[in-house]
Amino acid sequence: VSLYPLFSIVLCSRSDPRLYQAWHLAQRNFIFTSDDADDFVSFSSQEEYTSAIDLELLTSFTQCIINKDSALLKTLGNTFCERYLPEKTDLEEAKRLTRIALCTIVKNLLELNIDVKENLLTECTGKLTNAQSVHECDGIFFGCMSNLIDDEGKISDESHTYIRKAVHYLETHYSEPLTIPQVADYVGVSAIYLNRVFKLSTGKTLSEYLNYYRTTQSLPMLEAGAKTIHAISEAIGYNDVRSYIRFFKKFYNMTPNEYRKKYCNR
Repeated sequence: VSLYPLFSIVLCSRSDPRLYQAWHLAQRNFIFTSDDADDFVSFSSQEEYTSAIDLELLTSFTQCIINKDSALLKTLGNTFCERYLPEKTDLEEAKRLTRIALCTIVKNLLELNIDVKENLLTECTGKLTNAQSVHECDGIFFGCMSNLIDDEGKISDESHTYIRKAVHYLETHYSEPLTIPQVADYVGVSAIYLNRVFKLSTGKTLSEYLNYYRTTQSLPMLEAGAKTIHAISEAIGYNDVRSYIRFFKKFYNMTPNEYRKKYCNR
């Protein structure tokens, strides 16, 4: 999991390139990376084809719907309105952005095998077509999100079984060299699907969970003070001590040595 792909290539028609779709597909192929995967995918001269809306925000909406978190839904709805639907926004632009958001969120749910009422999206987009104000667009969007969060659709029991199997495998083999496809093979599903449903359910990608679990297992060894940082790094599955230090600092805002000194002082 420490080996990052350098780039992703998507082939598309010369007469109808659909560059945004190519960009989005390439981005989704970075299953080994964390949330900074955007750094690896870019069309420097084709900015107009990138998403008009923050995809992480739309992913948060998807996760919120799965978790049926009404309080968070309200917060996310306010964020969406402030960013994309301020009062001075052109009405047609407001309709376009709202339509993009609705379609993306519904697509995310369908990709996770979560049932969505067939006519819900049609009804909402129909209302958007007839909307008379930006405020009305906001109401339609929030109403659709509320309907989705109140719906019975959820991650299937089968998907939860996949997640539990993945967690068990990661926590059992964390000290060994691991790859995401290896975990997916054990679970019996594709790596892309497993990584996506895992993140929406837990808030972490598989690699993030693995690195977090590894660093937690290193805490008792740091506190004991008997092993070197390099030895601890190897014991929890890192071939490169620099990776261990980097992830430890990410999760605990200090280096392993700093943690050890702090524990000893305490």
